Amino acid sequence: MRKTKQRILSLVSDKVRPEEVNATNIFPFVEGDSYIATIVVSDSRTKFSSFAVAQQHTEDGDIVDLACSPATNEFSNQQEAYVLGALNIVSRAPRRAVIEVQTSSSYIVDGITKGRLSWSRNDWKKTDGKPIAYAEFWKGIDAAIKEKVLDVSATHIPKALADNHPVFIILKSFAETGRSMHKGDASINFAEEDDQ
Repeated sequence: MRKTKQRILSLVSDKVRPEEVNATNIFPFVEGDSYIATIVVSDSRTKFSSFAVAQQHTEDGDIVDLACSPATNEFSNQQEAYVLGALNIVSRAPRRAVIEVQTSSSYIVDGITKGRLSWSRNDWKKTDGKPIAYAEFWKGIDAAIKEKVLDVSATHIPKALADNHPVFIILKSFAETGRSMHKGDASINFAEEDDQ
């Protein structure tokens, strides 16, 4: 087994703590809860991009919910995958949740904290009058935040820190799995043998 795969398995067993689910509440948080949501995307910059999202307890940082998905099509880039990850977070959030979004994407941090507010006032256009990229997704993010009365903040995690952060390492592996969904292979197999 490669050491990287052993490390990911170890991190998963240390950090992932799925809570019990019942028939009425499949999401691990309820109205008014505070939690951390982290977004990571696959390495591909130009096509086959995907995202992975983790929801974590604010107190101990344990992951209680994981999701990964390919972006809209095989030519989707990282930026689109990040925006879809943000949309996934607010779409699944319970009403009045307090969410701290963590990501290594300054585009998402700026979009959540400042961009969506000015874009919505400017009919989803940039200051030069051109439409913003992924306007429909940003409209969905803005609408979910307003309709659910969400308190969403966003924190930029520098790449150097993200590369060594356990949650980011786990999510990077899941995002690569989402990337393989573009190609019709959705299997996760950390334990396979690899040539060194």
